[in-house]
Amino acid sequence: MIEMLIQGKLYTIMEICRLFDQNFREHLDEVRTGGDKVYNVFDNQLPAALKRFQFDRQLSMENIRKLVTEADGYQPHLIAPEQGYHRLIESTLVTIRGPAEAAVDATHSILKDLVHKAMSETPTSGDFQGDFQGNNRPPV
Repeated sequence: MIEMLIQGKLYTIMEICRLFDQNFREHLDEVRTGGDKVYNVFDNQLPAALKRFQFDRQLSMENIRKLVTEADGYQPHLIAPEQGYHRLIESTLVTIRGPAEAAVDATHSILKDLVHKAMSETPTSGDFQGDFQGNNRPPV
């Protein structure tokens, strides 16, 4: 008897999960709005933020030559450009860190909203309403 109750509740939980997954996928796959917002972050916002930086100046031959020379300690007979390349890559990564983090934060916010929408649209069983609708909901 207890095993049947457990199996019935397990089936109900799995059905609720399936419905949630279906709702969430619909939001992401643009059947409902949501997926477009994620694409917008990476197709528009991130490239626009990166265009504000002057990579042409940072990646110019003059600047690369300067970095390589400084990295070697101004000893032209011992040129080993690896240290200069390392500095160039590091400075470029530091430059794009802000826009990349902003894109990640925007995507996180969009996905969190989609999860909340999918949760609100997912019907729950009367036995589980307290667990899924109340304060016992796990943080997202």
